[in-house]
Amino acid sequence: FFNDEIKFRPYLNDFIFLGDADDSGSMYCFCKQKNTQYLTDNPIVIFSQGGAICCLAQNVNELLQILSLNVEIDVYHKEENPYHILFETNVVSGEKINKFKHYRNWLEHETGIAPLHSQKELMRKIVEPSIEKHQEKLNLIFRSLYL
Repeated sequence: FFNDEIKFRPYLNDFIFLGDADDSGSMYCFCKQKNTQYLTDNPIVIFSQGGAICCLAQNVNELLQILSLNVEIDVYHKEENPYHILFETNVVSGEKINKFKHYRNWLEHETGIAPLHSQKELMRKIVEPSIEKHQEKLNLIFRSLYL
C-alpha cells in the first residue's frame, strides 16, 4: 500500500502503524481523527497487501475483541465494493491453544472486555458499525490512489 510514496504522501499524517495483521504484509493502523484525545480511541484500519483499505474497529478495545476470535482477516478490492472481508481461522493446538484461552480469559476478567464467539458476531457488533461510520473517508483515499 505504501509503495507509491508520492501518491500516498498527502495521507501520511492520517495513519499510524500499529502492527502486522498477517504474514503476507497486511497491517493494522490507527486512522487519526481530529476529535479524539487518545490514540487508542481512533479507528483501526487494515491495509491489505493487495492495496485494499477497510475500517475494522472503532478503537483498540474492539481490536482486542477481534483478536479473541483467533482469525486472520484480509480485505480484497472488488469493483462494486472497495472492501471484501475474508476470515481465515487459525489452527491452534498444544501450547498455543492454552495461550489463546489464557488471552480470552485475561481479556474478559482483567479488562472487562467480552471476547467474541463467532465471525457473525464480529461482523454485526464491530466491523459493520465501523465501516458505516468511517469507511467513506477510506474509500476516498483508496479511489485517489488506485482508480
